[in-house]
Amino acid sequence: MNNPRLLAPRGLLAIILTVLAAALAACNRNGRDADLPPVLVDPATLRYDLWAARHNAGVAELRQVWANAVVRLRWTDADGRQRSEQGEGRLQIQQPDRVALNIGKVGETFVWIGCDPQRYWWIDLTGDQRVAFAGRHGLYQQSRARSYGVVVPPVELTGLLGIRELPQSGGAIQASNDGRLVGLTTSIDRRGTRQRTWLDAASGRCVQVELFNPRGEPDIVASLEDYDTVALTGRGETAQMAKRVRIAHAASGSLITLDLSDLQDGVRRMSPDAFSLPALLNQMNVGLLYDLDLPARVPNSGVDSGAGASGGASGGASGGASGGGAADGRSVGGAP
Repeated sequence: MNNPRLLAPRGLLAIILTVLAAALAACNRNGRDADLPPVLVDPATLRYDLWAARHNAGVAELRQVWANAVVRLRWTDADGRQRSEQGEGRLQIQQPDRVALNIGKVGETFVWIGCDPQRYWWIDLTGDQRVAFAGRHGLYQQSRARSYGVVVPPVELTGLLGIRELPQSGGAIQASNDGRLVGLTTSIDRRGTRQRTWLDAASGRCVQVELFNPRGEPDIVASLEDYDTVALTGRGETAQMAKRVRIAHAASGSLITLDLSDLQDGVRRMSPDAFSLPALLNQMNVGLLYDLDLPARVPNSGVDSGAGASGGASGGASGGASGGGAADGRSVGGAP
């Protein structure tokens, strides 16, 4: 039960987390639609509240999103070799703070990444022992998730997809050098993490999202393109969002590309269980739950103090992910 191999994500999961966290080649904002006459920002309209309202109106109907996803990963391995991997899965979002992304091949799920209003988690189904890692949003900065290189929690995915509403006031605004884009900079959490959202001056669509590091430099950059209709159940109107999103980090050269299809609100397809850690642990027969908010393994003790709770899967989720779980890595939900 205390195998150190289980104390870190493995295989495809480790790759996904590394790319998501250290995840571009920064796009050239001055080179968009070079063959078309540019639509330039009118200085008289360069007001944060006006552009935030325009963005928010465009994403107001995207509170809930369901889509099939093809996930492509590109990264450099420990030996300096360029590597790539591809998987298929499903993206499910209930804003503001429920996200589920499962990735696998040939109908088999290998990895499940998600969050609810209190916690985030990832579940590794690739080994003989199925393992889950979980932590609370409020403790993310101090958690062991960052030691695994995961600098963006799953709850931030809605912002990187360009579908999160922005604060109506209090942000900063700027125009790009060529005048074709409008940049809106806001704080997205109580820690003061800054995000800049670039909107196309002509369409108002989000074309790029940047998350800044503590030095004020763009760290994670998402490029959005190929907008398509999102089907809304029982309504004649439709909304739109990007079908292709590239999330990357220039320093590492890592890149994750999401190609989304069958975009819809998922009213008839989405299950509450997709955002429930206890339900997922039960359904996936997860054997161990590690609490990322607890301290790391105590040297020479042979015990990982961040291991998950024992008992039923429901108890394991509520105990382990809240800091009250057992510290001996006993199995969850009776799994072997």
